[in-house]
Amino acid sequence: MRAIHLLIGLSLLLAWVPTRQAVQAQDPCTGLVTPRLTVGATARVAFNGDGIGSPLRDNPGKEQSGSQLIGNLPEGTVITILEGPVCLDGMVWWRASLVDGSEAWIAEGDTQQYFLVNYVLGAEVVQPDPANPNILQRWFVTYSGQVTSLPTYALPAYSPRPASELWQDADLGAAQSALNDRLSRCPAVLENTPWQGIRNAGDVLVPEAPMTIVPDPDGAKAFVVRHFALRIPECEGGPGAYYGISTTHLVTENEVRDLFPFGQHGGTRSKGACLSPDVVKPDWTTDLSEITWSPDGDTVAFTARYLDSDTTGRPCAFYFIYLVDVFNGGITPIAEGRRAVWAGGGTQLYYFTFAVDNGYNILEEQLQLLSGGQTQRVNIPLTGDSGAQFVPTAFNSTGVILPSTAGGSRLLLCDTRSGCSDTLTFEISRKVFSSQPMELPDELLPRQIAAVYFVADDTRLLWLTIDGRVYLQSVYGPDSGIWVALPLPVTGQVHDVVLLPTGIAVILLLDTGDVLLVNTVSREVVELQLN
Repeated sequence: MRAIHLLIGLSLLLAWVPTRQAVQAQDPCTGLVTPRLTVGATARVAFNGDGIGSPLRDNPGKEQSGSQLIGNLPEGTVITILEGPVCLDGMVWWRASLVDGSEAWIAEGDTQQYFLVNYVLGAEVVQPDPANPNILQRWFVTYSGQVTSLPTYALPAYSPRPASELWQDADLGAAQSALNDRLSRCPAVLENTPWQGIRNAGDVLVPEAPMTIVPDPDGAKAFVVRHFALRIPECEGGPGAYYGISTTHLVTENEVRDLFPFGQHGGTRSKGACLSPDVVKPDWTTDLSEITWSPDGDTVAFTARYLDSDTTGRPCAFYFIYLVDVFNGGITPIAEGRRAVWAGGGTQLYYFTFAVDNGYNILEEQLQLLSGGQTQRVNIPLTGDSGAQFVPTAFNSTGVILPSTAGGSRLLLCDTRSGCSDTLTFEISRKVFSSQPMELPDELLPRQIAAVYFVADDTRLLWLTIDGRVYLQSVYGPDSGIWVALPLPVTGQVHDVVLLPTGIAVILLLDTGDVLLVNTVSREVVELQLN
């Protein structure tokens, strides 16, 4: 009898053991990526290269668990974690707050990869060391104003060299022609300048002018434009145009990759849209601007503006868009156009081409989309009888950048019939106006505008004027259109602007050396100490 009882007990034990193992193996988190996010922290949709982004759901899990798809977040979108993690249907889920204030469930990852990554709301500031401009100092600034020093970038040392060692033949030829003119008509204007006593333009010693530095979104590298140019004074007393060359570079902590030189001699290959030569920097024949990194940091887009003449001899400004491949350093001309805007996490690029008349009037704006190596026109009836034009077109001579939302989904427009005294936003994908008309801040005329940006999770506009004024204007909600002038603790001209992710804050770099942090939500302005 005892043996029977032992056999029965053993049988029960054997039956119980696999049941327990089966229960343990049913842990829904087993085999999934290890959660790395935390409640209260910010995260970003990872750049996986497909431009699809991450789905949003009303509950954790997929359809088999009753969850419904309610949207999609583009790559690079920043969110705030509210609850989680929950392991269900082969994924790790978190409840998150989105930039528009709504909430949804989103997957951090599955069994193989992460769809969300930890992300600190901040931006990098890069400036030349005043004592040694070849050393680029770096700081990381958070939205709360915390400043952290980063390792510096080192550019090749430079001391003034003869132009013959730096400039292209066309640039030397243009400078020699201008020099000969001054020597024959007004040699006195060359006194007390680098050109004094110079007969051959190739012999003049060329210093380095202030450079342009644009760090990438994650701060691992920077696009740098160095200028090796000199003015030749005009006989009439003006400072004269620059002659020389601008060089482009990709810079990291360990490498400086030289890209392509752009000369100041003009001579564009294509002369399609002759835009007004009344530009911001008329003393630079070639100007590289509108430099913007793709959100994934793989590509740089920039615009080269050339001052030249059309086939009839009429002075013009021609604009061309270039793309830089960060991996191989190649520069590719895309099209004659300007104002590039990234979308789709860096897989799409919007830009404008123009049709103009003989009076520099823009007859039609043509919004183009470059995606998957193919270009197509986005047919949006914004000109003609409607009178509506994109803001940068109306303010074309000021060099105002194309204001767009962080994901490239909406653009700012104005109605030229009213002299662009009011603006509204336009949603590209749905081709609808997504805001009511908003009046520009008082006394803010187009020629006074230096820049305009979408900020505060794309709910406000930040206006900067050429005389140093700063305005914040609400785009949505009960205070839509209302603007506030921000008092700044110091005076000076804003020469550079750095937007933090989501536009929660903006860093203003002044020509006085002062650095300001503007909280676009609280409207607080504080002075930063970079050291």
